[in-house]
Amino acid sequence: QLRQATQARLSELQIQCDAECEAVEQKLQSELWVLQSVCDETQEDTPLSEAARAQENFQTQSVWLDQRLADLEQRIGISADYLRLCHARADETLPPPVAEARNREEARQKATEQMDEALKCAVDIDRRSLPQWVLGWRVLGLAVLTFLSVAVFTTISRADISLFLNPAAGRPDWQWLGVSCGIGAAASFLISIIVVSIVQGQLRTPFGRMQQCTANAQALSEYWRQKTALEVARLQAAGERWLLDLQQRREQRVAALRAAAQWSATEARQQFQQQSQHEQSELDRLLAEVALEESREDAETDNWNERSTTELLSTLQQSFRRQQRQSEQQFQELSSQLLAEATRLTNDWNTTLQTGRAMTRMALQGGHFSSAWPTAGWSPPAQLPQSLSCGTLRARFPACPARPADAITVPTAMPGDTDLQLPALLAFPSDTSISIRHDAAGRERALDFVRMLLLRLLTSVLPGRIQFTLIDPIGLGQSFSAMMHLADFDELLINSRIWTDATQIRDRLQKVTEHMESVFQTYLRSEFETIEDYNRAAGEVAEPYHFVVIAGFPAGFTEEACRSLSGILTSGARCGVHAIVAWSPDQLLPRNFDLELLRTGCLQFEVRGTAVVPAQLPALPAAIADRLQFTAQAAPDSSTSVGVVRMVGEKSRDARRVEVSFQRIAPKAEAIWADSTAEGINLPIGRAGAARLQYLRLGRGTSQHVLIAGKTGSGKSTLMHILVTNLALHYSPAEIEFYLVDFKKGVEFRSYSACRLPHARVIAIESDREFGLSVLERLDQVLQERGELFRARGAQDVPSFRRQFPEHRMPRLLLLIDEFQEFFTSEDRVSSRASLLLDRLIRQGRAFGIHVVLGSQTLGGAYSLARSTLGQVAVRIALQCSENDAHLILSEDNSAARLLTRPGEAIYNDANGLVEGNHPFQIAWLDEDKRDELLSDLHRRPEWLQSSQPPTIVFEGNVPPVMEQCRPLQTWLRTGVGATDRLPVWAGEPVAIAPPLEICFEPAAGQNVLLAGQEAEAVDAMFAATVVSAALPVAGRSSRVVLLHDGRDQVSLQNFRSAFADVAADRWQLALPQQTDEVLRELWDLLLLREADSQQRDPLVLCIRNLGQFRDLRRDEDDFGMGGFGAPKELNAAGRLSDLIRRGPAVGMHLMIWADTYANAVRWLSSSLLREFDSRIAFRMNQTDSSSLIDTPAAAMLGQGRAILYRDRTGTATPFRPFAWPTHNWLSSLVGKSQPPVTVVSEAAEIPDINELVIE
Repeated sequence: QLRQATQARLSELQIQCDAECEAVEQKLQSELWVLQSVCDETQEDTPLSEAARAQENFQTQSVWLDQRLADLEQRIGISADYLRLCHARADETLPPPVAEARNREEARQKATEQMDEALKCAVDIDRRSLPQWVLGWRVLGLAVLTFLSVAVFTTISRADISLFLNPAAGRPDWQWLGVSCGIGAAASFLISIIVVSIVQGQLRTPFGRMQQCTANAQALSEYWRQKTALEVARLQAAGERWLLDLQQRREQRVAALRAAAQWSATEARQQFQQQSQHEQSELDRLLAEVALEESREDAETDNWNERSTTELLSTLQQSFRRQQRQSEQQFQELSSQLLAEATRLTNDWNTTLQTGRAMTRMALQGGHFSSAWPTAGWSPPAQLPQSLSCGTLRARFPACPARPADAITVPTAMPGDTDLQLPALLAFPSDTSISIRHDAAGRERALDFVRMLLLRLLTSVLPGRIQFTLIDPIGLGQSFSAMMHLADFDELLINSRIWTDATQIRDRLQKVTEHMESVFQTYLRSEFETIEDYNRAAGEVAEPYHFVVIAGFPAGFTEEACRSLSGILTSGARCGVHAIVAWSPDQLLPRNFDLELLRTGCLQFEVRGTAVVPAQLPALPAAIADRLQFTAQAAPDSSTSVGVVRMVGEKSRDARRVEVSFQRIAPKAEAIWADSTAEGINLPIGRAGAARLQYLRLGRGTSQHVLIAGKTGSGKSTLMHILVTNLALHYSPAEIEFYLVDFKKGVEFRSYSACRLPHARVIAIESDREFGLSVLERLDQVLQERGELFRARGAQDVPSFRRQFPEHRMPRLLLLIDEFQEFFTSEDRVSSRASLLLDRLIRQGRAFGIHVVLGSQTLGGAYSLARSTLGQVAVRIALQCSENDAHLILSEDNSAARLLTRPGEAIYNDANGLVEGNHPFQIAWLDEDKRDELLSDLHRRPEWLQSSQPPTIVFEGNVPPVMEQCRPLQTWLRTGVGATDRLPVWAGEPVAIAPPLEICFEPAAGQNVLLAGQEAEAVDAMFAATVVSAALPVAGRSSRVVLLHDGRDQVSLQNFRSAFADVAADRWQLALPQQTDEVLRELWDLLLLREADSQQRDPLVLCIRNLGQFRDLRRDEDDFGMGGFGAPKELNAAGRLSDLIRRGPAVGMHLMIWADTYANAVRWLSSSLLREFDSRIAFRMNQTDSSSLIDTPAAAMLGQGRAILYRDRTGTATPFRPFAWPTHNWLSSLVGKSQPPVTVVSEAAEIPDINELVIE
């Protein structure tokens, strides 16, 4: 061994030496390779490469310049020929160049510019039209035409042309004809000379410019060639010097590296020789020591052997004598024990027989296994049964045998009848796959046994934990008709109906096998052996048992159906799917079905005579089985069966409802706001099986956006609430922000507004399409801003940006739109714009941390997003839906969503809907009160209290905005600036993320407002807003408001009187129709005074409510402005109103007029007067009136509480929501106060930032 160890050590040293030598050689080669790479003269950034590139560029640009100069010279020749044809011959010799350049780059650039200028001159020559008249022989045609025109004209002017046409009429004047021809010839010659001279001037100037530019280009090109050739020569000389120096340094370095490698290898070999000699000497020393130790141990071994043999013989003799005595004593003790055991067994037999008889009597008289069926007041079981009663079992025991004469004396067994009647039990669920074999005569008895089993299952298993698929191809459903009452409470208890058709049977069994696949692959996997093990761990998300009940097998079964049934019999019990099959051997079985599956996969029963009996009891010996007699329990009568079924159905109505506690997925108190979205979003949203949670993962790979779809009641809203709430708990507002848009007619997101969710930037409740579009536009603006920021900082996406700039706040943005298809219900600008923006956000938002969550009840129909855009949404969450919707939500070959049965059950798919990406899970449940409590607590967190975030933008489409929260109005009331001729009035909130809608009265023509439509309350609110803006006692202002009220609406009249009597008593006036003439006369006189005085005046607003009720103001359609006998006609009220409308705005007197219909506005105001209203507000009206009033039919689609402001000057139409009537408390707070107690922004921000708006 020592020699082997030494040899191994020497081998190891040899290997080590060789390895060191090889490492030295490899290092040498590596350094040589690195040296070759570093000193490679063919690299792109070397002087040689630079010289080569310069030479190549010089040649390329020289060829290009030569080609352009050649083309230019050819074009000069063409232009010279053209000038000769146009009688404008020019010298073709090029003039001397006049251009200069300081360097070669400037020379090349100027040469290009001169060539471009020459080409422009050539194009200018070709485009001129006058030369075409004198081209070639055309000048003669021009002369002839001129000659004829002048000669004929002069001849006609002297004599009638008829004399020349008809000589008989008179004698022509031939002398004048000759004069006319002379005049024509002279005129022809003169005009031809003039035209040719003009053409020469037009052509020779650009041709000369063209020649000069060409000469300049040639000179500059030649200068560039000379300078560039010198530069290329200089670069080549530098490259050659660099190459020579590089080669010398490379050779010196190679020599040094080889010398170092040679020294290292020699050193390794010398060290190996020294170590080999040391190992050999050590081996010799150890061998001598081993030989000496072996001789000493041999002597000691011989002495020990002799002593051990003597001691062993003595010990064996003593042990034999001791064992003999113990055996005799044990025989005596065993005899006594046998006698005692015989006595005990006899006594136990007697006691057990008495107990068995008593228990049998109790069980059969109404104990736990009573055959009685439930009655009124029945309570469902609280847990799954261990067994099911299906009849009685009579056990016949033999009497005790006679005792032999020589037997040990023991007590005698109890005499009498030894038979016991016991309940027959089926172990649940292991013995609930059952087959009943029957013939034609025993069919009804077999079905009666099946019906009894179904009722026993219904009353023994927990409600909601059992489902049936009933198949009756022969009886057409009559065999299980009582079970159809379950469908009145929950269709899923029996899968909607009893299946009778062969195609239906095939499809239903196929769905059962799909359910089995889902259980195996999703729930059991390798973690659980059976569905029972899974359910014990799953708790509230336990899977129900499924029973396939078949009457009359194999009738109606195709080969496909038989294959599905074979799979159920083979593997169904493990995943909770059992079969109860009543079959007849008289019918021909399909060729692909193995009858042995019914024998091995089911507990066998058969009909013998009129009784159903077990076919065999495989768990008992034959001697015992022969002594057992089974009697099946009979099914109750029809009325009792229906009563039992309806009783169970009532208890099962809400049993399928599953509530997964939110605490399972919520973070601990200390973990709230502890997660980061730097690398993405990883959020639990429910339970996936017994021991796993389902996570929503966004921001990685293609998982960027989410599509959620499910029918009404499927749990879609619950999922959205879980998503928003859990995100708000896991991530702080610095990590994620929400943009929530709900198009449904509900208040799903109102709680987030009430709780002031810190993460929410926008909350839209019952949103309009226009506001939803503005949210998309806002996010598109953020996308553009982040894109510019990322480009400036050199970041590719959010993770890389946050790694480089951790101090920069960069939260992810989550856009959640419920019922997003509302965007596309109309083919208009909103639809097309929303489609474009959504497509851009989905395609480009991933890199900038913008994630889109789209929710809908269905994706079918014409109103939906483009399929190409939806194809970019990789994460799909499908809830309960139809089969067609399942294909649309997931993919064409993935219909798994149709198998979902309970609310809150969903499929998470992050593979663009492909089957392999399906992950079933149960959405968590969160009570509304608990949700509000959790979200309200977030405002008390120190991180939020110390932060400064802009307020949330809240849009409630069903609630009009309030005037008290209009920040620009508060600022206007607060500032107290000096007198001004500008009066702003805020009419409402736009249906967009934008400042409140302002109507500004300025001293200019047309600054009036016309309102049309039957929204009296909204009009009153606008008039009230005008009073608040103009008539409140603000320091430095003295503007006034006059309201002409129709007086018909007493509620409106009382509102104005009570609201502003104390607030603005001295700066506003309320007048009724009978005071119209007086008011207008006073205002007309004031108009004349203001026109005569150029001093600036405070604004005055005249409001007329319901113009159609003021008959004095209706224009006289028969009045054409003519007074009697030339006297001017006195102005009436209508005339004064016309003057105020036309001339008033220029001196600060403005009108706000409301007509309940556009027709009344036209009757009272002429077309010219209507043009004096630059601002027009339209409420809901027909398309014709809308087009006439605001140049668009959009007002026809307005709803309650909506209006459109049209500005004639800009041609823009802005939808908005008018303010509600101001509250009494707010108006009261303004009494006697020049500075109302309101929160304001700085004076510089007259219109606040878009993020500081609050729209409610």
